[in-house]
Amino acid sequence: KTKEKLPPDTQTIVSGIVNLVTEKLTKNGEKMAFITLADYGGSIEVVIFPRVLKEYGKHLVPGSCVLVKGRLSPRNGETSFIAEAAKPL
Repeated sequence: KTKEKLPPDTQTIVSGIVNLVTEKLTKNGEKMAFITLADYGGSIEVVIFPRVLKEYGKHLVPGSCVLVKGRLSPRNGETSFIAEAAKPL
């Protein structure tokens, strides 16, 4: 519900279970990821850019429960969450 209640670019923390991880390559050939983070209230897409993925990727695997710090960002008509840090719960 975070994505409906807060305006874009709001810095916040979300938590949940990682359901899906999709890795992509950036234009520079670096790995980034899109994850689906779910809790009892719904799910949100979390965008993990290369620097954050290198540092925190070990925590962002399917089935893991994590806390993610970042900000909300509009993307393709939906609200996504841009990760800045993550830690296991």
